[in-house]
Amino acid sequence: MSSPPPYPGQPGDPQDPQQPGASEQPTEQYGRQQYGQGYAEHGAYPDRTAYGPGPGGYGPGGPGGPPRNGVGIAALVLGILAVLSGIFLIGGLLGLVAIGLGILGIVRASKGVANNRGVAITGLVLGIVGLLLAIVVAVLLVFSFNVFNRVDQGQLMQCVQQSGGDQSAVDQCVRELEDRLQNQVDQIN
Repeated sequence: MSSPPPYPGQPGDPQDPQQPGASEQPTEQYGRQQYGQGYAEHGAYPDRTAYGPGPGGYGPGGPGGPPRNGVGIAALVLGILAVLSGIFLIGGLLGLVAIGLGILGIVRASKGVANNRGVAITGLVLGIVGLLLAIVVAVLLVFSFNVFNRVDQGQLMQCVQQSGGDQSAVDQCVRELEDRLQNQVDQIN
């Protein structure tokens, strides 16, 4: 049995110009030009980014691409703003958005598209705190308004209208309201 001929460019190749006694034929046909270069240099490997993420999230935004952390960062920023503005009730709206973005950020981190799971969780938690703070403020405002209406029963407006614009009479109306409110608080305690 005879052995197969050597591969082009390998020792023992009769067409290799560096081998002693090699023939003078051109090496373009079998030399390093054709076989020695990698597939990537010839464009034989397709661009994986054209097909989206592969298994395990490889591709754009996955382990093969840069992480897409924008959603988690947005959740954190909105969560902080929700907590800071919770007393103005806008914090409730910011909290809801932070909660949604935090959940989305956690899902992206679980799929390997993002790598800031902790930031997304923090944004989610701060969004919940901001929403709860806004709810508490709203409940306190409604309660206070109801207490004020029950104690005042329109007496302040009526007193101010009867004062005829006299500042000392308006001040007296306010003092009477304060006394009624204080009596109500004393009854609660």
